[in-house]
Amino acid sequence: MREYFSRETNEPIPDMSILPPEVLEFTSPPGTYFDAFLINVLTTASLEAMARFNPTAVWDVRRFRPNFLIQTNNEFEGLIEAGWNGRTLLLSAVELKCEIPTARCGMTSHGHSGHPKDPSVLRSIVKDANQNLGVYASVVQGGGISLGDPVELL
Repeated sequence: MREYFSRETNEPIPDMSILPPEVLEFTSPPGTYFDAFLINVLTTASLEAMARFNPTAVWDVRRFRPNFLIQTNNEFEGLIEAGWNGRTLLLSAVELKCEIPTARCGMTSHGHSGHPKDPSVLRSIVKDANQNLGVYASVVQGGGISLGDPVELL
């Protein structure tokens, strides 16, 4: 598990007991990266918080592959998704149930889109964000979403 999550010897391994049993039962083909839930949500507040923890890293959203990046206003600071487990997000007509924190692995450190490989990204997430960045969610009610639609946390 340490290798799978790209953890160094002194770093903790994510708590696997919170994952759905299917994640542990089925494997992904070698070289592919599938997540634990269908939806991954991340906020700009969390990216800004991580940039404060590690200002030398590039905290480009593409490193984290969220389905939804929620633009937060200045009243929201810190790793706000960490408190969303069990809560509901409304994105226009779409209803998402926030399930578990998104445990991060070595994918966040890979180079891409003109950004070099940077292991300090994952090291910061493990140290400063309790290994998690974002929240996994499941779809309760599907529908259409457009850029700029309001988001409400229930």
